[in-house]
Amino acid sequence: MGIQWRESLSIGNDAIDNQHKELLLRFNSLLEACQAGKGI
Repeated sequence: MGIQWRESLSIGNDAIDNQHKELLLRFNSLLEACQAGKGI
């Protein structure tokens, strides 16, 4: 389980909030890959 976006994480700037959402998606993908033993 990674970090899920929730509105309380929003700072109110759409551009920055979208960047943060993208970072969370990438982090969650990395976490899933590590848990699956990929990338070694």
